[in-house]
Amino acid sequence: MSEELLEIPAFLKKLSERDKKEKPQKFKNQKQTKISEIDGSLLELRNGFWWAVKTEDSKQSRKDRDIELINYLATLVNTGLKKKPLIAKMREKFTKLSSAQVCRFINNQLKLKVIEIDKKYKTKPVVIKGKYWRTN
Repeated sequence: MSEELLEIPAFLKKLSERDKKEKPQKFKNQKQTKISEIDGSLLELRNGFWWAVKTEDSKQSRKDRDIELINYLATLVNTGLKKKPLIAKMREKFTKLSSAQVCRFINNQLKLKVIEIDKKYKTKPVVIKGKYWRTN
């Protein structure tokens, strides 16, 4: 009976031999990572937890986003729109951005005097090109 308890099954021996061949010895400083693809997204196993793998194409940088916003703003500036309709047009074009991001962008451009609100007519405060408007 004691001989049966101490005997290791053949399939476990094969598994342990295969693991020894595949995996090199792990050092203390070396981190073991494993990449898996589930539902089209890449996941990486680090320290026992699955983390999403960051790719460069997944998120647009803020600088690129601002360039797109300023290019679209250039087309809308002298069309005679007031501030709120201008923000509405920008929100229609950039649906992925929240309204707070679009409003912050417009307010920053107003603060930097890239665009201004026309004071010529009191009843028509339209958005126009400001003192520091650049055309490149």
